[in-house]
Amino acid sequence: MIQASLAPIHYPFLDALIHKSKARHSLNIGVVYPLSVDALKAAIDCHSHGLAHVVIYGPETGMHSLAQSSGLSLLGIEIQNVEGSAIEVAQKAVADCAGLHPRINALMKGSLHTDELLSACLKSSAGLRTSRRISHIFKFDVPGFEKPLFVADAVVNIDPGLNEKVDILTSAIEAMQQIGVKRPKVAIISATESVNEKIKATVDAKALCDMAAEGAFGNAVVEGPMGLDLALSRRSADIKGYESQVSGDVDLLLAPDLNAGNILFKSLVYAARAEAAGVILGAKVPIVLTSRSDSAYSRLASCAMAAALVQTADIF
Repeated sequence: MIQASLAPIHYPFLDALIHKSKARHSLNIGVVYPLSVDALKAAIDCHSHGLAHVVIYGPETGMHSLAQSSGLSLLGIEIQNVEGSAIEVAQKAVADCAGLHPRINALMKGSLHTDELLSACLKSSAGLRTSRRISHIFKFDVPGFEKPLFVADAVVNIDPGLNEKVDILTSAIEAMQQIGVKRPKVAIISATESVNEKIKATVDAKALCDMAAEGAFGNAVVEGPMGLDLALSRRSADIKGYESQVSGDVDLLLAPDLNAGNILFKSLVYAARAEAAGVILGAKVPIVLTSRSDSAYSRLASCAMAAALVQTADIF
């Protein structure tokens, strides 16, 4: 059983991300269907912390009623009144992201289902799709770690094949470089560091490393397959005689599938007491997905990450 700690925890890397993003004044974020208290508060927090111009999409009467009953103020928040289903609201927000002069350059999930938002974003007629598969990246601030730790993909791709992993890795590296990690060190994690034909993740890892050696991922250092112990601990690598530029100094953990990535995410948050910012990459705008169990701080940090990324269209 997890006991709440009385000792405050500081998250300097996410604090710095939020602070820097406040100065950009570049984010116009559409919050889609914020008809729960947590979703509406996240939109208000994003505005009140100066991270973005916030536009909320949904039935105006319902959003005002929720704000009033919850003691929240919508002062300074732009409201787009959209009556109808959650999917229809999402379609309106997505339409405002498309075209030559879009009003919105990022999206944030409110209280609708994830598949409702993504289906609106990924319709071929919506104008947000790119040639790259969508994927997700987390930036973790882990107590005791000397730098941020990124993880991809723990949210979107269930059982990615090699081609999908190329897109996931490419998007993650480009996003990291955009927010300041100039030469990412990547560990392609698996249960073992040996290539085993019966373990598909190790075969894919070897193929990705071969591509990296040919320059497919720019100046990133890509190694794998690699056990999580080797990725995080230089001592473990030394004991096992594993020569590596990444061990103990890893920036990005590339998960083999959604199961592994999601378990890793929850382990870091609930066991290591980390906080995380996360966005979807691969569309023409960054998309912030929120979970009902996300902290208010995590939601705010995710908006800051979106603000940091809208400076470059190439990764969306």
